[in-house]
This record gives sequence, C-alpha cells and structure tokens, in this order.
Amino acid sequence: MKILINIILLGAIVLVGSPIKYNCIILNLIALLLSLIFMAYKDIYKHRKITFDKLDIAVIILFSSSFIPIIFHTYSSLEQSLLSVAKNISILNIYLLVKFFNERDKNSLINTIIGGGLILVILAFDEMTYDVALPIKNFIGIPYVVNYESRMFSSLGYANSFAIIMAIIIILLIDKVKLKKGTSALVFVFLTTLLLTYSRSTLILLILILFIYFVFYSKKSIYTIYIYLLNFLISLIYTKVFEHFTSGAEYLLVYISLLIFIGLSIIIEKILTRYIEYIEKIKTRTYIILVIVIMIFVILAFIIGMKLDAPAIFFNKNTDIAEVSYNIGKINGGEHYEFIFNIKAESKLKNEENYVIEIVEQNIYYDTVKTHSLSFNNFEGEKTINFEAEKETTSVAITIKNTVQYAPIKLQINNLYINGKEHPLNYLYLPYSLVEKVQSIGTTNKSVWERLTFFKDGVKIVKDNFLFGTGGNGWLYNYENIQSYFYESTEVHNYFLKIFIENGIVAAIAYLFIIIYFVIGLIKKKKIDCIDCAFILLTLHSLVDFDLSFYFILLIWSILLRISMNSANIKSGRCNNFIFAFIIVINIIGIIFVGLYFNVKTRNEELMSNIEYELDTDKLLNLTMEYNENEPYYNFNNIYLYVNYSTVTEENMEYLYNKIKSQKLVVNTEKNIIRNRVIENVLQTCNDQEIVNKFAQIVINENTEMIDNINAKELNRLSEYKIQKYISEQKELVEMAKNKKQISVKKYRKIFLRT
Repeated sequence: MKILINIILLGAIVLVGSPIKYNCIILNLIALLLSLIFMAYKDIYKHRKITFDKLDIAVIILFSSSFIPIIFHTYSSLEQSLLSVAKNISILNIYLLVKFFNERDKNSLINTIIGGGLILVILAFDEMTYDVALPIKNFIGIPYVVNYESRMFSSLGYANSFAIIMAIIIILLIDKVKLKKGTSALVFVFLTTLLLTYSRSTLILLILILFIYFVFYSKKSIYTIYIYLLNFLISLIYTKVFEHFTSGAEYLLVYISLLIFIGLSIIIEKILTRYIEYIEKIKTRTYIILVIVIMIFVILAFIIGMKLDAPAIFFNKNTDIAEVSYNIGKINGGEHYEFIFNIKAESKLKNEENYVIEIVEQNIYYDTVKTHSLSFNNFEGEKTINFEAEKETTSVAITIKNTVQYAPIKLQINNLYINGKEHPLNYLYLPYSLVEKVQSIGTTNKSVWERLTFFKDGVKIVKDNFLFGTGGNGWLYNYENIQSYFYESTEVHNYFLKIFIENGIVAAIAYLFIIIYFVIGLIKKKKIDCIDCAFILLTLHSLVDFDLSFYFILLIWSILLRISMNSANIKSGRCNNFIFAFIIVINIIGIIFVGLYFNVKTRNEELMSNIEYELDTDKLLNLTMEYNENEPYYNFNNIYLYVNYSTVTEENMEYLYNKIKSQKLVVNTEKNIIRNRVIENVLQTCNDQEIVNKFAQIVINENTEMIDNINAKELNRLSEYKIQKYISEQKELVEMAKNKKQISVKKYRKIFLRT
C-alpha cells in the first residue's frame, strides 16, 4: 500500500489535476478502491483499527462536506459536484492511510514529492525551450496554455501555483542539506525555477518563513544558511543568463549554462563541507549577526544591480517572438508625458517601416484607453512620443513590434527617458522581469486589489448559499451574477472562501478547526520543523491564490498536515467504529459517484452537441431544460440569438423568460450584450403582445436599478461620453415605460434597438 500511495502521488504530479482541465479522475477512482480494500483488510483480517483524533474528525468533515450540495440539491453543476466528491474523498483516504506510515515511510513520501518536483522542473524548462514533451502532455490530457508573460508554469498552466510547489520543496530540502548529502545542486535548481516563475507572493512568503525558521528555531544551521544564500545568489545570476539566451532562442546554451551553474553549486557545497567544523563553531549570537549581514548584502546587491542598466536588444536572432511588452505603472491621468527613445535600428527592408513602438494608455483594469505609436526602419538617433494622458489612465504598456519577421537585423534601444527621467528596459546583471515584479509590489498592483474584489464578491455568494453551498466549482457558475465590476476569473483565489462557497458552513467550520488544531499542536511541540514550515507556507499562500484547486497540491497539503501532527505532542485518538463505518460508506458512495460522473458527463456532452445544431426553438429549449437539470447555473444565451420565437410553446417561453430574468447583470459586460440580443431576437420574432411586454420589462427594470447603482469602479471603466450616452438612453427607456403601461410591439422594438 505504501508503494501504491507513492505511485498515486507521482501520478498526481504528472497529471496535476488542473482546474483548467481535470484529468485525474481515474487516479481518484484507483485511490478510492485501493484505500477501501486496504482499510477493510486491516480491519477484518489484521484487526488493526484506525484511531481517530479530533484533527482526523475535522478533516473527515471537511472533505466529506462535498456531499452536502448534492444531498440538498443546491449544486450549480451536478457534473462538477460529483467530481468534487471523487477528488475530496480520495484525498481523505490518502490522509488517513498516512497514519499507518512510520518515519521511513514518511521520508519516502517526501522524496516522492521532491522527485515529482524535478519532473515538473524538467517540463518547465522544456516548455520554455524546445517543447518536445508537448505531444505527450496532449495525450495524457494536460491542456496547452499560451505563455504570454514568459513565466515558468510547467504542466500546471499557472505560474504562482507552480512556484508554491518549488517553495515547498525548497523548505523540505533543509533537513537533507543538513545531512550534507550532495543536495546543494537540488537547492539551486528549485530556487532558480522559483525565480523564473516571477511569483512575488511566493518569494516573499518563502523568505519570511526561512528567516523565522533559521533565526529563531534552527540550531547549528549556519552551514545550511550559507548553502541557501549562496545558491540564491547564483540562481539570481542564472536567471539573467536564462533570460538572455531564451530571448534569442539559443536553447542549447540555456542547458549548457545550467549544467555549469549546477557544477558551481556542487563546488560551493564541497568547500563548505570541508570547513564545516569551523563553521559550526560559530556562536549563536555571531550566527544571527552573520545572517542579518548577509541578507543586507543581498538586498544592497539587488539595489545596486537596479542602478546598472544596459541597452535592450530585440530581434537580433532567429526567433518566433514578434513583439515585446513592458508595463510601466504610476502614470497620472491628465498630465503631459514625453517618451524619448534613443534607438539604433537595422533592417533588410528599404521602402517600408519594419519596427513599431506603441505606448498604450491603460486604466486601473488594464483596459486600453488610448494608443500612441511611431514607426521606423533603418534609423539611429532619438524618437519621441508626446501625449496628454487621459483622465482615467493609471499605467502604460510599451509594445515593441517587428512587422515583417524575416526582415529585422537588430533593434537596440540604448535609453528610454520618461519626462526627462531614465527608465531602464534592461539591466546589466539582473533579470528585467524579476525587477519589474519586485517594483510592482503594493496594494495599487492589479493582482492585489483585484483579489480583494474576488474576496468581497465571494462573501456575497456565501451569504446567498450559507448553509449548503453551491457544489463543485461553485464560484465559476455564480460570480458573474454578483461581480462588483466586469472581470473574468475561474477561481476565487482563496481556499477558505472556495470551500465555504462550494460546501457551506460545515466545511468552513471544519477548516477553521483544522488550522486552530495545527497551531495548538505547534505550541505543544515547542518548535517548528521543515514539515510545519512547508504546511504553513502552503496554507498562507492558498488564502491568496487557488493552489488547493490542484489535486496534486491539495494532496501535498493533506500529507504535510498528517505528518506534522503525527509528530506533535497531542493525545492520541481512539478507535471509533461509527466513524470507521462512515468512512467505508462514503468510499462506496464515492465509487458510485465516479460512475455517475461519467454518466452525467457523457449525457451533458451529448445534450451540448444536440443543442449546438438544433434549429427548432421548442426542441432547443427542451434540450436546454434537460441540460439545466444537471447544470442549473449554466446559460446558453448565445444559442438563442438566431432562432425564431413565433411558434414557441407558452411553457418554453416561460422557461426562457425565467432563465433570462434570473441573471443579475453588470454594466457593459459581454454577458449583458448577449442577453440583450436574445431579448432583441424575441422582440423581433415573437408576435404575442404579452410575451413582448414581459421580456422588454426585464430590460426596463434592470436599467432602472443600474442607473441608480452604477458604482465608482464602473464609472472609471467608461469614458465620459459613454457614461452620459448610456445613462440618457436608459433614462429615456425607463421614463417611457413609466408613462405607458403597455406599448406596441413596434414601439418597443424601436426603443430597444436604439438603446
């Protein structure tokens, strides 16, 4: 069983279980079957009962709470809710089986996590270079994700969650580094990969936790600190090397330089090991001072590195990159800006302009407000763009393009001056992307304040589904109806809110109890080890991102929790036949639900296929009603755009009316536009006066509410002209509705189409 759990863990590493495309349902089924057999075997033949402590009961409640929305029929998607049950129960089983593991077995689990991390690192480097593993990933169901930011994200398709895996492994390596068994090279590889994800939150949390651990909890660890700090420095240097070679598509040099730096890490370890007895004689006070001095040195080196810029060179290699973008924040709306580019450009073209530089003004949401551009070909000297920033502008994006890909020889920007102040586009020793991420840290950064918006909107969903939740993937199916402004996000970016939204108050209480129990366990242990630090890091990061939506990372979280609490000085649990029977029952139901999942998934796909090609409106609505039995919050508004409503039954029109009326909309969203076009189609093709009045009244009522409640964020998002036009048109429509209780079909159509 121990070998099989390691195999399942490795399988989860390969398949990931991404929220983009969940591809490890078979792995969940295997975990369910194996754990059920194993627990029954231990109970019946070996007479070894599983003991349960309070933590176990809380974990059982947390993961089995995914049944609640199905039992009370409050789910947003039956398919996703069944999937959630399979995933959570398989995680619960592996958590319980870890209780049987001895110290050696636990070390094997840690080694498997580290080994799996190496697999992800190899895939990450491959994706950034030759991408030879792409056909294999496609075959096993790992979706292709376009890498717009040139950040490493491996097969997860998301850089921040990949970064947290790297950070966890870096912490888990501390104990192995202490043993001096040639692990310095691993530290370098994982640190480098973490830096290349450019994940600010992960890096900040990792540095904070490592600092607390080394300074306050770890004894005689100066050797380990040197290993980590020196590897961090050479990792920082390698990220610059990596950025340089990948920008020129010199992929072979990427790997050659990587091997050289790995060799350098090994040499550092050999030197430190040789002088270990002198290093370990350093007193604790001196050791703390040394740590602080070294950290100050690293910070100063970074600050000095930011002052040493270098010319930015583009398109001088045979590369697929056709454009490069830079984001510049802290632009004040309404002020004058002068961008001066000192350029040296060479091209094979003679009679047309090969290069374009665009300055795109953006508002707080990164929407394009206005674009300024200049074009040139063979040129040496200064090019200037002057403009008055629009009122709503908060940042600009500089996009550098080559328009004819075979023609460029080289474009070099020696300097960029913004209102007379130099703004580097490249650094001599530091990777630009990393510096850019560090500089953008703060509450004004979009990724920060937008997450706060997700949290506020998540609370709105919780208020409406407090008791029983909305089922698996509940945020995805509900957020558009409550969002504060128009944004797109498949995840709420907070695990506590996620389980509260999906499974209700029971799951939320269980989660809070687990965290409190863990803290009590740390207090009783009176120390923090690497497992504890890794669990704390993952838990904290999961409160600002969606790491635990990945099956593999949630599996790691549960394993770290159980191992950590096994070593805590807490009163051991007792055998409880009722709880054991409950686990057996939910396992059996879980296996049945996996079968139901495949059945529902197949049926939904069949209905979707029929809906997409159905032209008869009544049949279309009947198929949609059948689909909505399993997916009550899923909407097919775009399908209704072109069908004829002149002969639709009263029952089906009532269904469509209720479906459209139930959707709460936000100003200027794509969803609003599609829904309005559906209503427009009803008005154009339906001859029933009563139905026409009902559908048009939806728009009138909604516009009244919107005019009264357009908030500041929405006003900032729209230009002054659009705001006035929107409000005046909607007021005209509402005023006419108040004056006349019933308007002719022709008049309704005229008003509706004008708005």
